This record gives sequence, C-alpha cells and structure tokens, in this order.
Amino acid sequence: MDTVEGPHPFEPFVLRHEPAGRSPAPAGPSLSGHLHPVVKLRGPGGDRIRAPCFWVKPGEIVLPSFGGLTGGAEIRPHAVDRIFAVGDDAVVEVPLAGVRPGAP
Repeated sequence: MDTVEGPHPFEPFVLRHEPAGRSPAPAGPSLSGHLHPVVKLRGPGGDRIRAPCFWVKPGEIVLPSFGGLTGGAEIRPHAVDRIFAVGDDAVVEVPLAGVRPGAP
C-alpha cells in the first residue's frame, strides 16, 4: 500500500480524503470519504431509519462508511444532488422530496 499526500489523480477521478465542496478541482470528478454520509428515511407508518448513503454531487461522489464505529453525518443535499441509500441487500436511489434540503 502506498501513502499519498493531498488530492491524488486516479483516472478518471481525483481521490480525496475530505470532500472538495461545491468547487471541485478542475482535474476531474472527485471520490472522497471522511463525512460518512447517512440519510434519514421515514416510512408511511412513522418508522425512521438512518442509512449509509452515496452522496452524488456535481463533480463529486462522497462514499459511505460501513463500519459500526464510524457514526455518520446526516446530509442536506441540494436539488441537483442524488442520494443512494445502502441497505442489507440493495442500493436504492432516494427521492429528494423526503430529504431535508441544503442551503441554496
């Protein structure tokens, strides 16, 4: 295993520890972690669940974490983002209508 500093090009992506934010690097779309994104889902009967998720933003994908000790940050996606919740046997896209939006 090699250790590298800072954003690392890995065609076609730029690998980063922390997300690039709303201004991704021009070198290409980034893959990042660090946030351990989760989405809070509510069922029709009032049930709630927090699920790890892939957070797809323009020019960036933030990867989920699956460890039991990582916690997770509830995300607030923008209208142009896409969220894919991870379940036991499937990954499903979550409609943004049920997710608390981010700031404009």
